[in-house]
Amino acid sequence: MKEFLKRKKIEISLKRYGIDALSAMAQGLFCSLLIGTILNTI
Repeated sequence: MKEFLKRKKIEISLKRYGIDALSAMAQGLFCSLLIGTILNTI
């Protein structure tokens, strides 16, 4: 399994699944709040 992941250049690390996933969730939350605010003001 490790050889397959290394060939495909896939890394399983705390940085990728910690920081990147949390930043994507925060960005999605911010976008939904922004869209909700815009729709409420119209």
